[in-house]
Amino acid sequence: MTSTSTADPDAPRRGDGRDGSRGRGRSPRRSAKTIWTVRALAVGAAGLSLLSDAAPTGILAADVVWRAGAAAGLTLLTSRATRASWLWMTAVVTFAAVGGWALVLAAPALALAAYTTRLKVRPRTYGAAIGALSSGALLMLPDLGLHGACSLVVAVAVAPVAWTAYARSSRRVRKQMRRGVLWATVAVVVAGGAAAVAAGMAAAPLFDGIDRAELGLDQVADGDQAAGARSFDAAGRDLDRAESLLTGPWMAPARALPVVGQHVRAFADAARTGGRLTRSAEVAATVAPYQDLKAEGGQVDLAAMAEMQGPVAEAAAELRRADETLDDVRSPWLLPPAADAVERFAEEVDGARPEAELADEALRVAPSLLGADGDRRYLVLFTSPSETRNLGGFTGSYGIIDARGGSIDLSVSGAISDLARLVDHETRTIEGQEEFLTRYDRYQPERFFQNLTVSPDMETTAEVAASLYEQTTGTPVDGVVVAD
Repeated sequence: MTSTSTADPDAPRRGDGRDGSRGRGRSPRRSAKTIWTVRALAVGAAGLSLLSDAAPTGILAADVVWRAGAAAGLTLLTSRATRASWLWMTAVVTFAAVGGWALVLAAPALALAAYTTRLKVRPRTYGAAIGALSSGALLMLPDLGLHGACSLVVAVAVAPVAWTAYARSSRRVRKQMRRGVLWATVAVVVAGGAAAVAAGMAAAPLFDGIDRAELGLDQVADGDQAAGARSFDAAGRDLDRAESLLTGPWMAPARALPVVGQHVRAFADAARTGGRLTRSAEVAATVAPYQDLKAEGGQVDLAAMAEMQGPVAEAAAELRRADETLDDVRSPWLLPPAADAVERFAEEVDGARPEAELADEALRVAPSLLGADGDRRYLVLFTSPSETRNLGGFTGSYGIIDARGGSIDLSVSGAISDLARLVDHETRTIEGQEEFLTRYDRYQPERFFQNLTVSPDMETTAEVAASLYEQTTGTPVDGVVVAD
């Protein structure tokens, strides 16, 4: 007589150790081997997670711990779960992994899960291997096109595994699981609560500091640098206070929490960056009175210009660093109020950076251009829009500017046609400008100086004009200026 059983092969059996009793007829040696194999696979999954670039917090050390812990935990849970949950998880992961390297891990996991359905028993080591492969695939999922989609896939895939693993565990293990979840929840609540309180206290000085910094920029732009310096000083104090609240030791646990950490980091970096910017802006507004840079009686104060170079260069460097920092803290996990505040700050930096960099470059090259390192002579082409040329208007007149130690003198001026008639045009040639000649030779710029601006490229125009001027007058020039 033959009898069959319809019991669920994955259901707990009496005496197998999952109900708190000691399994009979089970080899302790084999059990120990299974346990150590599962643990080894969990360690391997943790190591495999190092290949992922998932960044739940944005802090490298914390991200490594979170990835390794999640991979090892999923491996241990999967070793206790049912085969049906194995199939579900691997099928979901494989579907989501199509088109990415994660498929290299997801496909073998699915195949192994399908193979276990043919076995009479559910080997825990097979489950651990499936969990290790699936955890690696989940951490390496390709971009699914929608923010948060990968996290949703993880939740959908892992939920049945976690539930069945809990249901199949012994009372003692279930108690340990509940205790672990409870303590983790308490830790998150305490860390998040401390971060929320500190962020709430820092909000007012942070936004006040940003408002005062914007006011300072407007005041400097309007020419009131003294008022701008005072606003920058007040803004710096506000931002320093916000930074101290956001970077205190009470914020360290929150920085290691997924999502929460991105917000803490964004506000702390914004406060720190804003503080550095306002300090450098305050110094620049105080030491670099740009309105004093005027040519009075044909003389520019080169000493004042030299004093401004350092503060203005530091302000430009701070703006570049701020731009990089704000670009780095941007995260799709930031909630709209935080994301909007960071974006607003970034726009202010983007707006101020080009002018600061231009001022920095001008102060670096201007002294030499103005004759600080030796006399300089420049040809000025005055153009008129009454007739168009590719660089603007046609050249109607010209001038020669001599610069000596900051002294500027317009020594020669006149009609461009008079300059062209000083010597026979046949004595002038344009050399080394093959492309220019191919395009514009028909305009005969060596004969008709009105056509010197026929090329839209200023560098080419300057080289051609300087060469023709020297051939005409016998005097070289150090540069060419085109003025409308």
